[in-house]
Amino acid sequence: MIRPKLKHLEPLDYIFQSIKCFLQIGIEFETPKDTEIATNELLKIFNGFHIACGDYFLYSKKNDVVIHKIPENLKTLQDASDWIYDYHTQDLREILASIAVDDNRILLNTSHICCDGNFAIRLIEHLCNPTETLKMSYLPQNATNFFWKEISKIPSFNSFNNDNNFVTTILSKKSPSNLEVSAFKKRIPHDFIILPVDSLKGYDYTIKRPKNLSESIWTSLTLSNSAFEQKLDKDHFGVSTVFDLRRILNESQRNDFSLQNFITSIPVNCSPEYEMTVDTVGKLMRQNFQMRLKRKDYLANLKAIYDAFYQNENFEKDQELEKNDELNHQSMLEMSNLGEIKIQSPIKDAFISLLCPPDFDFDTVSFLCFTINNLTKNEKKFVGEFQFSPQRLRLEEAKMFKKSIQFGLTHLSNQLTVHEAINKLQEIQSK
Repeated sequence: MIRPKLKHLEPLDYIFQSIKCFLQIGIEFETPKDTEIATNELLKIFNGFHIACGDYFLYSKKNDVVIHKIPENLKTLQDASDWIYDYHTQDLREILASIAVDDNRILLNTSHICCDGNFAIRLIEHLCNPTETLKMSYLPQNATNFFWKEISKIPSFNSFNNDNNFVTTILSKKSPSNLEVSAFKKRIPHDFIILPVDSLKGYDYTIKRPKNLSESIWTSLTLSNSAFEQKLDKDHFGVSTVFDLRRILNESQRNDFSLQNFITSIPVNCSPEYEMTVDTVGKLMRQNFQMRLKRKDYLANLKAIYDAFYQNENFEKDQELEKNDELNHQSMLEMSNLGEIKIQSPIKDAFISLLCPPDFDFDTVSFLCFTINNLTKNEKKFVGEFQFSPQRLRLEEAKMFKKSIQFGLTHLSNQLTVHEAINKLQEIQSK
């Protein structure tokens, strides 16, 4: 490892510290020996076991890592991931990650500060190759620092600050009761859509993957809300889309394993009409996404976050005022498509989830998804995690949204008009 360092928390670090956002990585191995080798490798290389987070700094800290035992009654990686978050999420002032094992499984519960979804994929794929050497820095490198030369040239309070106004927001038809909110004691509620990849809309048997998956997710999310609201709000029709900043780096830079939490978000939107087809809406959203990439909105987002934390003297006051604003009860649509996890012997299966505590007022309805490509079995499955704040959306409404989104990803024809699609999704939601 590189020599120890102390570094200031940057805006994104501070956000993930304050909301206590953690990723869970579950991995199943073929034999106990494979599990032992992978456990030792994780303990050796993963810096989250040796980082602590103060009020203003990240710093390296030597820790004696406790290896917890996965209970025998937890049969799935999904259930085991919930368990490690519920019972073994650590105090960030001491350590950023925890680990649990049994004979054939490893669970890693890590702060988002040192592991985003794409870095989780890199760790999983590394453990597929026991002979590969991987070295990590003592502390992760922050995206704001990495791009600061460009970010510093962006005007404060630039136009991007208003672009999130184009994103679709969901408002519960009836505010959740205190009883409904209190039912979630350890974490925000979440649910999963798990499907064979070839069941997804647009699956191409030649290339063995669905075409235009992001477009399908964008349109499924936005049109599901239009069905829920029983109207098309073309001025607020978009999805806040998590963007992996490694995509814009050269190959050498992408291989830098200090880039552990290296994401931003881009609002992707369009202004659809009722007579447009779903296919046209997806293409318009793709065009908007490409325009925003060309305009480098991914950096403008980082600058907007920086301004909010360091340059807006009224930030805390504004946040307090917003608590009484009806808009603050809405949830913004967000999606994060991590891409493909390639697994092979000695790994049999893998799983990723993201969780926050229930007392955090999670202001998005979030859809995180990835594909597991099992090269040993020649099988692919799609996993989508749907999560929301119990303070903003009722459980029955969330279940309705999940059902609607799953239909949109699998059966909603791209040739339907927007009007027809909304009507169809209303039928699905009412069942």
